[in-house]
Amino acid sequence: MSSIYPFQELNFYGNCPIQGKFLIDGLYLYFRARGEDATLDVYDLDHIPEELPDDDLLLWEGGFSSWDWPDAGWLSRNDALYVLHLLWADAKEAIA
Repeated sequence: MSSIYPFQELNFYGNCPIQGKFLIDGLYLYFRARGEDATLDVYDLDHIPEELPDDDLLLWEGGFSSWDWPDAGWLSRNDALYVLHLLWADAKEAIA
């Protein structure tokens, strides 16, 4: 798997929701934080698609709720990066 900080160059975009689409280790990852939740979907796809891929390519999905509405969508980039690292650690363990 990738280095300990694989998301250093991650380009988050938007607020409410804050999102990130990127490739790592030959997988497409989609991160989203909105409302009360932050989620990560991991797809068996080696490119960033224009639209979300079909569910048959979905390898893992997870998330958690730790915020009051609508605070998750207004996470700072640093907080979003922290949450993304936590979710990616769970995903790597599950799909290994």
